[in-house]
Parts: sequence; C-alpha cells; structure tokens
Amino acid sequence: MSENLLYRIRSGDVQLLEEALRSWTANGNNTELVLELEDAVNLCLGLPDDLRAVWDATWRRLTAYQIDDYQKTGERLLSLFDRAVNVLTQIHQRVEKHERQGPAIRRSGELLAALERLQHMRQQFMDGWLWITPEIIQEAREEYARGEYQTVREILDELQGKNPQLRP
Repeated sequence: MSENLLYRIRSGDVQLLEEALRSWTANGNNTELVLELEDAVNLCLGLPDDLRAVWDATWRRLTAYQIDDYQKTGERLLSLFDRAVNVLTQIHQRVEKHERQGPAIRRSGELLAALERLQHMRQQFMDGWLWITPEIIQEAREEYARGEYQTVREILDELQGKNPQLRP
C-alpha cells in the first residue's frame, strides 16, 4: 500500500493509544492517570472522523491509480479499523473501571457513541471494498475452464458497438 500521510498519522495515533493502555497501572487513580485518560478520551472521540479521512484519502489515491496492490491496501486499512475499534473498546472499559473507583473523566459519556460509529464505519468499509478472496479466484478459474469468458477482441467490439449479439 502506498501509505499516505493520513494513514501514517492515524496509525501512529492508534499505536500511541495501544502503548498508553499497556503502561497504565491496574488500579491507579492519581491525577496523572486522570489527565492521561482525558487525553485518550479526546483522541478516541476523533477516531471515527480521522479514519473516515484516511479511507477517503485512500480512495482518492486508488481512483488516481496511485495504489498498486488493491487487496493489500484493503487489508491494511481494515487492520487499522480493527486496531482502532479494539483500542477504543479497551479505553472505554478502562474509563468505566476508573469511574467506578474514582472521579469522572471528562467527555467519557461520548465514548460509546464514538465506538458504535467506528464499528459501523468498519462494517461499511468491509462490505464496500472489493475483496479478492480465494473463493473469487477459484470461481473465476472454473468459469474460464468452462469457456465462460470474453476475448479481448469481443470486449473491444462490444465497447465500440460492434457486437453482433447486441444488434436487432
């Protein structure tokens, strides 16, 4: 995948959140943790819009023929969506646990809606991307073996309006 700037930035954001989750102590309720959680919440709330921008930028690159490996690009973007959903889920759980034991985290009530939006967006991406699966490849091979294909000449003739099968 020709990784665009937005992809690299947002992948770095998700990685930073993943690292932060690993670094927080299990039961810490100190001021530093509260501030860290508030920063994490703010970053998480922007993830749906941020990943939508990455998706849009990737699509623009794709339609401008700037991406060579369509399948790998889709897999990498899906992986970013999965990582973002996972990290947002974990931060939501961490914030809920913290709030049961300590002070409320600013804007934490918005996390669930952001998570649901991100999950929905991930599903839209998954459903809308043209995945080249082993099943699709096998189906195409079987069609070819049965002679169910058009030659280049037939395709060109059809595009140029020379297909006798389409004429009355």
